[in-house]
Amino acid sequence: MCQGNNGTDNWRKSRLFNFKNEIAKFLLQKPQLRTSIRLSILSSSRTTASDNISLSSDNDLDEDNVSRKKRKRGSKLTVDKSLRLDGKNHLPQFIPAKHASRCKNQGCKKKTRWSCPKCQVHLYLAPQNNCFAEYHTED
Repeated sequence: MCQGNNGTDNWRKSRLFNFKNEIAKFLLQKPQLRTSIRLSILSSSRTTASDNISLSSDNDLDEDNVSRKKRKRGSKLTVDKSLRLDGKNHLPQFIPAKHASRCKNQGCKKKTRWSCPKCQVHLYLAPQNNCFAEYHTED
């Protein structure tokens, strides 16, 4: 009767578990690392520094116990208004990228492969919606 790779898979999982366990033990022996790990766990779970979190094998932290919220990046307009509105040499350039980038025109959430090389921002460009022209004209 053929058992396949079941014995090999269990052996690999056991070795991986032991390897991770040894790394955790090493890191927890260093007081400065223990403090930084505790602080990173506290900041990622949105708790206060007064909360007591034990980093022992008896009290494992899993995804159910630690809630992580995705931080929303603020979109800031990095192009100076005088450069953006000067009306000189703002020509659309096609970027042959594998994945399109999000349009940087305020309020637009479309993906595009067009950019302004002078402003260095991606802008949606289509006959029905021309964010490129909107971005380079007065608000």
